[in-house]
Amino acid sequence: DKTTPHFRASLSEEKSKDRLIAHLRGQCEKAFYQIQEMEEFLADYGMVWVGNSESPENIPEETEEDLEGEAKSVLVQSTWNQKESVDSNPPDYNKIVHNIHELNILAGDGVGLVEKGPDGITRVVQPVPIPLTLYSNGIYMFQGPFRPLSGPVTRQFVQDLEDGYFPSELQARYPKGMVIKLTDLREKQFVDKKTSGLISG
Repeated sequence: DKTTPHFRASLSEEKSKDRLIAHLRGQCEKAFYQIQEMEEFLADYGMVWVGNSESPENIPEETEEDLEGEAKSVLVQSTWNQKESVDSNPPDYNKIVHNIHELNILAGDGVGLVEKGPDGITRVVQPVPIPLTLYSNGIYMFQGPFRPLSGPVTRQFVQDLEDGYFPSELQARYPKGMVIKLTDLREKQFVDKKTSGLISG
């Protein structure tokens, strides 16, 4: 069927667009809530955020061509062949470790987040970190189980971190981002003791 490759390409493109839209929507919602929390926090101390002196009228208006070009650029960057990445492109662990450090700062690691409790009192709380261990052949998160890099969901998780994003699979659970407590064992290969015992026996 001559239309099959085109149809598959269209599906892949639509999935990429949906993922991009979901990511951008999540970033917008996160920014909105952060601004709202900061304004409420300042209001508790009788202060008001006035912003900078540059008015929207002085900002050059982007044309439709500019927006379309930016959208295409972001779309291209977010589109990658998952199978080819798994087979030929091993994770860049140095980049992942660096990006996790940067993401932790954004998530409030060591600074705290402003939250309003049920009693209406605004407090600064420290985020609870997520335990994540990197191995040469996969990852171990929370209480397990071990997740090999050969799994497409795990590979996407690692790819998000490598690209400098919070893992998309955790967005619904942590819409404001999360602090990751990283254990770097990239030089070691995870071996399931139960499985290896059965094989050796």
